[in-house]
Amino acid sequence: MTRSRRDFLKIGGVATAYAALGAPALEAAGEPALGLIFPPLNYPIPPDAKRLYPTGVRFLGNGVGLPGGMTIEGYEEAIPRALPAAEALAKEGAKAISVFGSSLTFYKGAKFNEELTQKVTKLTGLPATTQSNGLVDGLRTANARRVAVATAYTEGVTERLKLFLEEHGFQVAFARGLGYERIPEGAATQEILFKLGVDVYANSSKADALVISCGGSDRASRESNQGSGGVFDAARFDEWRSLAWHQCPRTRLRNGPGKGLENAERVLKPATTS
Repeated sequence: MTRSRRDFLKIGGVATAYAALGAPALEAAGEPALGLIFPPLNYPIPPDAKRLYPTGVRFLGNGVGLPGGMTIEGYEEAIPRALPAAEALAKEGAKAISVFGSSLTFYKGAKFNEELTQKVTKLTGLPATTQSNGLVDGLRTANARRVAVATAYTEGVTERLKLFLEEHGFQVAFARGLGYERIPEGAATQEILFKLGVDVYANSSKADALVISCGGSDRASRESNQGSGGVFDAARFDEWRSLAWHQCPRTRLRNGPGKGLENAERVLKPATTS
């Protein structure tokens, strides 16, 4: 069984109608839960989650571990643990699942990313997405065509991101990474990421958008946005806008139509508009 993004809307519509009828199963379940699969073990729920939904949604986390670091070999070793993590989250009560860690999902290309999404859904019976899907959707929402790419990765992994974006129809005008397999303490501060983002964009001949793919890049993306068409941190844009909105119908009912989407746009606006 596989599901497309269009199916997310269908699922959300059916569940909304079900909840509107006062189905006791949904009432007994309490707040709907979103399951997040992280590359590191014991990774905390990102603060953006509760910024977007302070109430009405629970967030569950599970990590696969990445002992091999941000390398192709490291991803290959870790990715088999994604499906067991998804199954565990489903058993905990997740109603939708996202595989976080953009490099963990883009490193083998668009087809692999799509197949991973489908496998999670087939195993759990739940709607699923990935952080890489969020990045692509965010860029499309901004009508970006030419993009500049700043990462924490090595040249090889950064090249994989470039190829992934090109598979989805984007032109990568310029790309540069910090060159890390593991990020040392203090090696990817907001100031360092800000400078990287500014330099990358300056070399892109005015790309439509700047992509920053590096954990903890919130403030850097906001500051780098000055002078660019838009900045997209792969950990932010559609991950909350799409996952939380389309797949949490009870929150929609509680907050009123469109509230979830409005919250997402409010939270993300400083990092995604000029």
